[in-house]
Amino acid sequence: MSAEKAIFTLLKASTAVTAIVGTRIMAGIIPQGTPLPAVAYNHISTVERNPTLAMNEAVTVATSRIEVAAQTKDYPTQKALLAAIRAACRNKQGVFNGITVDSVLVDTIGPDLRDDEAGIYMQTIDFKVTFKQPN
Repeated sequence: MSAEKAIFTLLKASTAVTAIVGTRIMAGIIPQGTPLPAVAYNHISTVERNPTLAMNEAVTVATSRIEVAAQTKDYPTQKALLAAIRAACRNKQGVFNGITVDSVLVDTIGPDLRDDEAGIYMQTIDFKVTFKQPN
């Protein structure tokens, strides 16, 4: 859950993101009926680096892929929100919510999606978060 905490902290600290979604930044899925626009983040995968031969390190370096999904009521807001998410998270390093992050890099930007019946526009962006976790 370390990488997710770091991404949540970066999103919450971004005035551009919060200007669009307010406090509607959540883990998992955006519940049906949530006022849009909103953002959800999910853990996709984690790869830990192999330890040294001594295998006695206090921390392990890991890289997690975190997907951030933007849902809005119109296409221009979708694009503005995705740009704000990208700016909030990409190329960051430091300590976020107690997590020592070596880097946050953009991995994949998903396709434009929409649900015409529900009037929802959606797009995802994945980040690779490299961080240190205690053993």
